[in-house]
Amino acid sequence: MSLVLLLVVVGVVFVAGLAALAWRARAAQPAPVPPSIATEPAAVPPVVPPVPAYPSPAYRLAPGLYMFGQLWRFDGRAWQAVLGDDCEPVVAIFDAGPLGTCAVTWDSVYRRASRNGPWTREYESPGGRPRLSSGWGHPSHGLFAAGGRGTLLWSRGDGAWDRESVPESIRTVLSAVWGDDARLYLGTADGQIASRSWSSPGAWEVHSTPTSDFIFGGVCTARGVHAISQSGDVLFAPGGEARWVVERKLEGAAKGLLADASGRVWVSGREGILRSDRPGHWVREETATNDEVCALGSNGSAFWAGGGRSVLMRRDAGGRWIASAPGRSGTIQCLWVSPDGELLAGTDFMVEVGAAGAGKDVEVVASIRTT
Repeated sequence: MSLVLLLVVVGVVFVAGLAALAWRARAAQPAPVPPSIATEPAAVPPVVPPVPAYPSPAYRLAPGLYMFGQLWRFDGRAWQAVLGDDCEPVVAIFDAGPLGTCAVTWDSVYRRASRNGPWTREYESPGGRPRLSSGWGHPSHGLFAAGGRGTLLWSRGDGAWDRESVPESIRTVLSAVWGDDARLYLGTADGQIASRSWSSPGAWEVHSTPTSDFIFGGVCTARGVHAISQSGDVLFAPGGEARWVVERKLEGAAKGLLADASGRVWVSGREGILRSDRPGHWVREETATNDEVCALGSNGSAFWAGGGRSVLMRRDAGGRWIASAPGRSGTIQCLWVSPDGELLAGTDFMVEVGAAGAGKDVEVVASIRTT
């Protein structure tokens, strides 16, 4: 009986040993990947401009806070920096067809004559003053840039920029310039809006508005003219009239403004993005960020938005704004989209220079709205 029991025990031990060896052999093999995961495409790289280390090591500054910026171009694969390391914040990007594409910074106007042409600095403010605030262009009437001390610059697209005189009552900060086929408009730092017809260059009409704050931009549609202010007012003047009313009040500054060919209007800011399909009616669109949305851009079919922490969003067919990248330091202040989808983004960064004053002591600490 004891012999039988011994044989049974030996058999059990032998079988257990074989099972252990088989388990170890299976454990040494890589785990199978479920088909749903194995066939997934590779992740798409973030579509966001990188944060440069400003200033460059060779660009030394005294300790303190400084603003820098950059113009970025996205070709569908990667972002490329267009301007130099010592670029001022970019405040406007616009295109005027045969006259080329322009980028306006605090102190300069850059232009490229063609899609693949080089960017050339055509204007620079003497000593960096007055600062420029806005820009706009029309293929038949020229290129414009506006800024402090009533500065309104104009170019035929030939590389030369002249200064156009404006009424004494608006010789303050011209914080916005825009227009349409009939008129040119200017917005001021104290809430005034001036306009003139193309046929009467010196005959400016100046009108007060319900706000006394910076006018940040404007657009013209078939139903009238919209403008936005730092105090969050969305202003509206019905077509052919100079009577400005507050059509919508936002929480915080209104930063971005966009209109399409159908007459729809979008505004953006701390509240996100709002759309108006008809006068007085505004709806909030779903966005993928809680950060302030500062810039809107479109070519009629593709709609983009950007803002704080370099968040970049694209509007889908359902009207939702989908983030194409995680947020990071810096702010996208302006966007431009070409008819074939080229995307240009203007950014700004506030940097702090340490006691040594060298590039290695620079740290991106914040971002502010440029005016």
